[in-house]
Amino acid sequence: MKKLLILLSPLATSLLLGATVDVTPTSSSRATVPNPGSNADQLVLHSDSFSSYAVGAGLTATYQSMNVVKGSGETQTLGNANFALGTLVIDANTASGDFEAINIGTLDMNYFDFKVTNTAAENTANVVLNFTNLNIRSYSSPAQQKQNFSFDNVKATVNAGQTNLSNGHLGADKPNTSTISVNSTANVTWKGTFNAEKYAQLNINGTFIANSGSHTFKDGSVVTVGSTGTYWLNATTSALTIQSGATFDFSSGGTFTQDPGSTFNMNGTMTYAKAVTFLKMTTAGTFTQSANNTSYGVTLTRPTDFNSGANWTAHYRFTLYGGGSSDALLANVNINDGASITITKMASQPTAPSALIMRGNASLTVNAENAFNNGEGGNVAIVTYNGTSNNKITLNASQKFHWIFANSSDLDIIMADGVTLQLTSGAQAIQIGGNAMIKIYNFAEDSIYVGTDSGVANLVTSNVKLFDASSIELGTAYVNGSGFITLIPVPEPAEWAAIFGAIALGFALYRRRK
Repeated sequence: MKKLLILLSPLATSLLLGATVDVTPTSSSRATVPNPGSNADQLVLHSDSFSSYAVGAGLTATYQSMNVVKGSGETQTLGNANFALGTLVIDANTASGDFEAINIGTLDMNYFDFKVTNTAAENTANVVLNFTNLNIRSYSSPAQQKQNFSFDNVKATVNAGQTNLSNGHLGADKPNTSTISVNSTANVTWKGTFNAEKYAQLNINGTFIANSGSHTFKDGSVVTVGSTGTYWLNATTSALTIQSGATFDFSSGGTFTQDPGSTFNMNGTMTYAKAVTFLKMTTAGTFTQSANNTSYGVTLTRPTDFNSGANWTAHYRFTLYGGGSSDALLANVNINDGASITITKMASQPTAPSALIMRGNASLTVNAENAFNNGEGGNVAIVTYNGTSNNKITLNASQKFHWIFANSSDLDIIMADGVTLQLTSGAQAIQIGGNAMIKIYNFAEDSIYVGTDSGVANLVTSNVKLFDASSIELGTAYVNGSGFITLIPVPEPAEWAAIFGAIALGFALYRRRK
């Protein structure tokens, strides 16, 4: 472990203007942490093994920094501490630079409030908090037992090997007794493994940056991100998991941001109130995006798996938009059996269908039958984004869509054996922008229904190409009298007249010979 003599950086040491308050516990009871004479005082707690401290019920003590130490002289190392009863405020009161405000081995908080702030005017300082382990949890069952770690008017970095946020022995009838709160004027970067469980809560009204390690929420835990809040999954080493039973609540207008290389596993419940973009993700959970007239849905930009149990509701648009053609950058989305996607319509545009947008470097594989709907018993449209390329849909289960609009960009559709595709909008079933082509692979007769509109039939012949499973073009596409795409030529009216005329003439000659 680090020696106390090197726990503080030279810059931090130069800022220590107050007195040092030493507290040594006794073996028989919690040691009392006094309220110092100055907010600039430094608190040093001496811990032989795992010592207990208390400010006192209803009391508050404020210090500029705190260190917990074990041993003495050259053998001093980080110590462990348990805090209960009262409130301890760490006010960095530092204008700039990095300031190491806390150095502790393992900190246990039990029926205790811990607050970190920086009251220096117009400060840009980064307040650093170092823990080997940080445990914010209850150990017994009193209903009044609560513990909160809060950040206010501060930019802070928490270096914690392991963070445990838990209600301990308390159940669902006593939620939110263990909380971390990031207030609207706070920006907190959290490094290390983070686990929340048993109805504990993370409340974010400022910015919470998950910078490294795995962050896992489970067993009734709740993340609430207010209208001014942001949860930022920041680094390539970061992984966020919302397990079944946990909740991610952005319904007040909070923001979720995910950086490239990070991973999001969403198997619980997530609510959202504006447009959102997800990168690499797997989900078997429930996502609900509230309907409004300004939200343009969900965008997926990296490989994403919707597994059995995934039930997602996006508003108006569900967009696949890859960052490149390589596997790591492709918006390669799999809708597996047991998953469903609802794309709701926008109230201000009642005649416009909700849509699945293919915006380039986008690959969609659908393994669940009729995986998409508009929430009103209808179907959604497929649109390729103007001028994009590398858009592909693989259908391993039968689907119904409103229409397909190839908007100046091609669309490849790969059909598995026995799968059908129905486009239900009649005269608008196929729409083409520019010279776009719809290419259908592994084509089979009577597998693709587009209706009997003549305009659609003309577009099928001019802008739809049919291939076998080996990508060999089969011939010209037509629409038969039943509304299915076919390789069999369908005679024009004049051709039908000639055919019937020939039949009539043949019959007349036959009668004359008789």
